[in-house]
This record gives sequence, C-alpha cells and structure tokens, in this order.
Amino acid sequence: MKTLIGKVPRAMEYCKQVVENIEKYKMFPEEEFEQIISGVLSTTEEDSQGDKMAKEALYSMAKCIKENIVWQRVEHNPLIQPIGRTIAAEVFPIPKSNEYFLAGILGIYSMANIPRFCDFDVDLKKDFQEENIDFKIDFSKPQAKLSINPINFDKKTIDEMLSTKPNLVENEIILEVRKATEPIEIVKIYVAIYLLIQNPFSKKFLEVFGDEAAKSVISFLGWVKEKVVKKVHEVRKKKKTLFEFQSKYKNCNVEFVIDETEDIIKYIKATDSISFAARSAIYLIDQLEKHEPQLLIYEFDIKNEVWIPIHAATKKRGIISDKPKLIALEKYKGLSPGGIVKVRDYE
Repeated sequence: MKTLIGKVPRAMEYCKQVVENIEKYKMFPEEEFEQIISGVLSTTEEDSQGDKMAKEALYSMAKCIKENIVWQRVEHNPLIQPIGRTIAAEVFPIPKSNEYFLAGILGIYSMANIPRFCDFDVDLKKDFQEENIDFKIDFSKPQAKLSINPINFDKKTIDEMLSTKPNLVENEIILEVRKATEPIEIVKIYVAIYLLIQNPFSKKFLEVFGDEAAKSVISFLGWVKEKVVKKVHEVRKKKKTLFEFQSKYKNCNVEFVIDETEDIIKYIKATDSISFAARSAIYLIDQLEKHEPQLLIYEFDIKNEVWIPIHAATKKRGIISDKPKLIALEKYKGLSPGGIVKVRDYE
C-alpha cells in the first residue's frame, strides 16, 4: 500500500501536508488521534479479491469523504465501535499506466479516552413517549426496503423472502457487498423509524391511525419474523450473520443489531420489542443533539433480552461507547469501503 503512494511524489506530498496541518482537519478542537495512517483506499487495478473500481467511482468516493464524515469501522461490523474516521482523500494516477488510486489519511482514536453515555448526563432508561406522536405516516405506501449480500443469497432465496412481503415493503431490494479481510454477513431492513416506534395494539395508535394501519404494522412485523429471520437463522449456520433494522432520525443513522444466535426465539423477541428500542433511540438522539450525532448503534442483549445503546459517533465529541473494544490494527490489512448497488425490481 505505502509503496504505491511512494511511487507518486504528488501523493506523498499530499499525505505529508494533511498530517502536518492536521489541526485544520479536526472536527472539533479536542479531537485527538492516537495514530494517523496514510494508505490506499481503493484502485482501478484488480485487487486481491478480483474486483476493480471505476475511475469515476474513486472520484465519487473522494467527493463523499470531503463532504461527509466517513467513520472507520472494523470489517463493517456494527457491534464494534468506529475506531476513527477518514480525514482526507484524493485520487492520483498510477505512473506508466492508465490506472488510478485513491489515497486516504485515516485518524485512529485512542480507545482509552472514549467517553461513555453516562458522561453526557442522559437517562438511558427513558424513551420517546407514544403520547408525543405528532406525525403522519402513509401506511398505504412502502416504508421499508430489504438489503442483502447477493454472494450468499441466490435468486430463489430472495424470491422466497419477498413472496409474502406486505405493502409496507418495497419491491426493489438493495444488494450490498462488503469488502473486508474477514467480511461478515449482514441482512438489513432499511425502515422509517416512525414505523418502528408504533405499537399497533395501543389505544393511542388506533385513535391516530386506525385499524387498517394497525393491520399493516402487524403484517410487516409478522413478515420479518416468518420470512427474513428464518433465512438469517439458516445462513448463520454457514457464515457469521447479523440482522439489523436501520433507520434515520434528525440526520443520524440508527442501527438496531441482533448478533447471531442458535436460538431463533431470540430473534423473535428482539423484533417484538423493537418499538421500545426505536423510541429510546429518538429520546437519546434528542438528548445528544447539541453534539450532532451521526451514528447510533443499539444491540439486542441476547442474555437479558433487552435493547441497549452501545455506540454513537458525533460530529462535536467524536465516538461514544459503553462497550469499547481494543483492536489490533495490524490484523486488518485492507482499507476497502463497502459498496451499495441497486438491482432490478423483484415482483
């Protein structure tokens, strides 16, 4: 990786300038990096996994890094806190070829200095109360979309999962490929968080939305348990597989993650209690709003059968984690981001 940057003086100078002027790249004055690493994020050459990136894709990635915060996550595993972020990136030509590469500078945080949620004086046992519902959802239109890795799910399996999908789920799916040294499987359902917070059996819900909406929510959760969860449970026998709901609230991506388990009942209980997790997430994001949260991770505690917040990534205070893990960086050789590709409608 370093030898490729070393072949291009402009790339070497670019990385040097970023490191020497790191203060201007900080998100907030107190942001500190334990390590700053220069590396090749991607190239148009064929990599060790036989894949190639288009030149346009490299420029798109560089633009994304300049305009957004790109958190560094270990093997794309949401159960491990982000270990840092991509500070800067630029595209350079590879000498004596028609190929290009994306050079990136990564900032790695010290795990010893990561604050916990309790440091922000938030009550993790409180949640957004149903009485505060003041929004409308069109339950006649799709509010959710399935995302899977096409490498481990063939067309037959996909069709089986979608065969009885309710109207709240879109026909189009997202095929999401994660490139990593030891990639894990993640089956996701992208869903409006206002759908997840609903308790279709409550008096308040029925007063606001009516019986048909209640049937739609019940049908959606039933499909998740009967079709999606069962397939996740089957795949996990061959490959480590996580299942998650992913939502967004106030520009913060929220992931509700269920780790793999042999007991399929645990998946069912996690799905049945997702409304509490979603309400808790809304409350927590509201409490952290001044720190501009970008990412919030909830995990279903398999042993105690409860949802708990474990990590957050914020623009003004960096990483927050109640379960920080020490990571041996030398184990992870590649610096490849995941790709999301949309494919055909499944009808």
